[in-house]
Amino acid sequence: MVSGSPRTGGILRVRSPRAQGPKALGLDQLLTDPRYTPWSNLLARRGELIETLEARFRTRTTEEWLKVLVESGVPAGRVNSGREVFEHPQLKLNGVVMDTRHPRAGRLRMMGFPLRLTRTPARLRRHAPALGADTRAVLRDLGYRPAEIRRLVGERVVRGR
Repeated sequence: MVSGSPRTGGILRVRSPRAQGPKALGLDQLLTDPRYTPWSNLLARRGELIETLEARFRTRTTEEWLKVLVESGVPAGRVNSGREVFEHPQLKLNGVVMDTRHPRAGRLRMMGFPLRLTRTPARLRRHAPALGADTRAVLRDLGYRPAEIRRLVGERVVRGR
């Protein structure tokens, strides 16, 4: 699997059968280059190969490379940024993006529930606790005594509120 940073448009992730990828990228010579064959040579020189691939990816835009790769049968996809994920048409269509208000963090946009059950619909019952908010209760449930918990919190082994 390789990541490429094309000239514009974001990052690509490419997973390719050995011969298809180099051919689609116009790098057929890599298939017979003794620096990269056999497989053990390729692994030993992986960093060098990645530099070559990244340089090649920078010659076109993300959309151009996606078209070339997909038409060549090479599995590839654009890596979306956090903001782009929530704007993806498929996620919007499926209604899986959830807007909520966290008591401490304020407005949050997050992935909703992946399943839709008619008789028992999923719902957000409570938000994730702040770091350390439940530490003392968890330690008590695990059998720690109050003095042990105070010591762990005092020594900053755990964070407890």
